[in-house]
Amino acid sequence: MSLWGVRPDCERQQWILDPFVKRGPLRFGMSSDEASAALGGFGATACRDFPRLGTSSHTCAEAGLKLYFAADKGLCGVAADALCGPQLLADGVALVARAPSVLEQWLFDRADGREPFTEACYSREGRWAR
Repeated sequence: MSLWGVRPDCERQQWILDPFVKRGPLRFGMSSDEASAALGGFGATACRDFPRLGTSSHTCAEAGLKLYFAADKGLCGVAADALCGPQLLADGVALVARAPSVLEQWLFDRADGREPFTEACYSREGRWAR
C-alpha cells in the first residue's frame, strides 16, 4: 500500500462488470448471506437504513465494498472503494480508481449507440465509485 493507502491493481481482485446482472461474484438479487458467502465469508456490517426506500447499506471493509440491499429484492447495488476495493473491468477497461473526468468520458463514449439505462453509473462520493 502507498502513503495514501491505494492498493495497486496487481493486488486487487479483478471483477467483470455485467450491468444490472452482476459485479464479479455478486449477482443482483442475492440475500446478504449469499453475498457474504460469494465474498468468501467476509462479514458485512449494516451501516445505514433507508426505510422510506426499503433499502439498507452494508459495509464490507475487508473487501473494500459497500453493498445495498432492497427489502424485497435483495442485492441492488455494489460500490467499490476506489482506494482498496476490487478492480471492475468493462470491455477490458479498468473502472475503479480512475480520474473522474477520464471515466466520465469513457462512459459517455460507451453509452453512445446503446439503449438508455443499460449502462453502469458512478458516483463522486468521496472514495466510493458505483
